[in-house]
Amino acid sequence: MLNNTLNANCNSTSLINPILIEKELRILDIDLAQRLGFERPRNIRKLINRYLNELDEMGTRATVERVINGGKAKEFYLNRKQAIFITTKSETKDAINVTIEIIKKFEAYERGEITSFQIPQSYPEALRLAADQAEQIKELKPKADGFDRIATADGSLCITDAAKNLQMGPKELFFYLNSHEWIYRRTGNRNWLAYQDKIKQGLLEHKVTEVSLSDGTSRISEQVRITPKGLTRLSEMFSNHV
Repeated sequence: MLNNTLNANCNSTSLINPILIEKELRILDIDLAQRLGFERPRNIRKLINRYLNELDEMGTRATVERVINGGKAKEFYLNRKQAIFITTKSETKDAINVTIEIIKKFEAYERGEITSFQIPQSYPEALRLAADQAEQIKELKPKADGFDRIATADGSLCITDAAKNLQMGPKELFFYLNSHEWIYRRTGNRNWLAYQDKIKQGLLEHKVTEVSLSDGTSRISEQVRITPKGLTRLSEMFSNHV
């Protein structure tokens, strides 16, 4: 157990407010610490760092690095299992009640009874919300600029190269494009073809090349390629967790 003095006045259930990150509900470590009664909420990070291996087995480790008063601070966003684990390890007097609260809050969010956005109830909460939104805008602007640069670029990419740009495996991208009616195969033909509506929208194109064979003959090869506009569309779709 960490050497923390419990703050008897810190019992607000409003501190357990999961937010959606990468399709998963999570709790900010500081919020959890305050709800548990840590006099110094940042001390919960000592506990988290002590059990990083165990926490990694319970899901992805979501962190955000911030510069505070000239120093770097790493915030942890815990999923349900991780939050319950740390709550148990905190050994605070409210640990059992907080565990029940976490379970109920997560279930309520999943049922759609409450949303992941909460109106700030105090000036410090409003300041944090403003800081978080400013950080999100800062993070999203390069991505938006990147989308714009891609959309106005020249040339197209084969699906394998497009997958690299999208930071995913070629098989995943082929499957996605096929299942979302971007590309298809004719019966008995192993080559992928673009749906006509995607060509009309400027998302895909066909590249036709003449290939010389060793016997002196030639054959026509047709390859479906993703245009800059198509790559931009896919980037936006995947960014929105499609």
